[in-house]
Amino acid sequence: CGYEYEENVGTSISLLAIGSSHTMNSITYFGDICEAAGIDNVYLGHMYKGGVTFQQQYEDATGIDTNGDGVTSHTFSYRTYDNSKWSAYTSGKHVAEVVGSDDWDYIVLNQGAIDAPLYGQELANGDVRDTFDTYFDWEIDYIRGLAPDATLCWNMTFACEEYETGDPRYNECDLRWQYKNWFNFDSQLMYKGIVGALNKYVLPEER
Repeated sequence: CGYEYEENVGTSISLLAIGSSHTMNSITYFGDICEAAGIDNVYLGHMYKGGVTFQQQYEDATGIDTNGDGVTSHTFSYRTYDNSKWSAYTSGKHVAEVVGSDDWDYIVLNQGAIDAPLYGQELANGDVRDTFDTYFDWEIDYIRGLAPDATLCWNMTFACEEYETGDPRYNECDLRWQYKNWFNFDSQLMYKGIVGALNKYVLPEER
């Protein structure tokens, strides 16, 4: 988020993270880190839905079924960090409801793990997929419309661990089909896709 460490800064921070389980990994100890850095008042929000994508957030906000599966409601579980502790999760929360509930300094976004490495490049099986071209710009505009004074931040996902089909972990992986067909079990190839999407869509100056 561009927040520079400074001892005993004696200030406050409010940050909302919206996304998949990767945001849980990133934000769980963030409050402790801020307090250790000397920030007096730390208030965090965490909206979590496993594997959630910008396309699903678009469906939930607009009620438009984009893929014909009849599902447009994609609500989140939500918890807050205040007074040095996390609350329990509350289910059934919508993005607009939570973003509008506080004057957030920072809002952190991430793309679901299945969609995160797909930015229009040719994949291992010859497919060409771009999961950012339609819904990323919409997501940025939507969040900025709800919280125009917040600084938007990006939470990268990470690539799958390399393993073969005989490894029992392969059958436990939610991304096993995509990992096999799109990236040929190559973590570096998947990671290059994640970085490629970052460079193409997230980092350009016009953002």
